[in-house]
Amino acid sequence: MKKLFFLSFSVILFFSCKYSDDFKHMEVDSIYSIDIPSYLSKTDAIHENARFQYRNRFRNVYLIITDVPKSEIKNSFEEYRSVSVKVITDFVQDSTVDGPHEKTINGLHASETFITGKVDDEKTFYDQVIIESEKNIYQICMWTKKDREETFEADMKKTIESFKEL
Repeated sequence: MKKLFFLSFSVILFFSCKYSDDFKHMEVDSIYSIDIPSYLSKTDAIHENARFQYRNRFRNVYLIITDVPKSEIKNSFEEYRSVSVKVITDFVQDSTVDGPHEKTINGLHASETFITGKVDDEKTFYDQVIIESEKNIYQICMWTKKDREETFEADMKKTIESFKEL
């Protein structure tokens, strides 16, 4: 009887600790919207220039979005993308880069790059997307530990693909 009680208690405890698989719809200053996993929480501790910053430190999933008016950018889209990728590859050690991969996200030109490297001796996976609209350039960057890439890959893809300029 004690074993049955312990097993039942363990199962209940396991399922009560599970994060929701729900997504929440976010609108940012009437500029853009994005759907993010409900397990992410707002923060301002990741990037000083990111208007949108969310994280879950227990799952090790992070998301930032920056937006810059095209009128403030002196470089071409391709040069901006290259510089953005270089910022990450300069930060991580032993980086490997897969991309850029050109795509369209809700009617906007986008370029996606996957970067893997070590941060503090921990392998990390980054999914960075640069999106170009008529007036702005957006950078979406999501990352997690490399060994959790497959676990969060679908959430990362769903989040990025949901981006819409308003």
